[in-house]
Amino acid sequence: MLGVEQWAEIRPLKLVYGLSQPEIHRRTGVHRDTIRRALASAEPPRYGSRPPRSSKLDRFVPEIERVPADEPRLSGVRVREEIAHPGYEGGKTIVAAAIVPRNAPVLLASLKVAMALCTGNTLVLKAAEDTPLGVL
Repeated sequence: MLGVEQWAEIRPLKLVYGLSQPEIHRRTGVHRDTIRRALASAEPPRYGSRPPRSSKLDRFVPEIERVPADEPRLSGVRVREEIAHPGYEGGKTIVAAAIVPRNAPVLLASLKVAMALCTGNTLVLKAAEDTPLGVL
């Protein structure tokens, strides 16, 4: 991957000092294709965060939120069975990961706090907007 630093290092070697691509490779150790890309680009590379990918569960989030509200101790397997009727075809692991914060937010928070404090670390606990007040 061509970084801004490499781009800024390679371009002057060719444009100011007139070095050939093989000579730039010998001096920098950068692959010839990367050198070629740096010389072809008039602007430095820009890298941003990728857009979030959609999940198989996105369509079923309202149903997943409704089910634990009715019975908060349902397992991921049972919730998966409930959302399989509307058409969910994914696995149980992703469903279990989606319902854990809704099923046991106090337990999860207390485990994280306990582990951090036992090891002598400082901890900042920032709850999500939809977290029950019991966690705080």
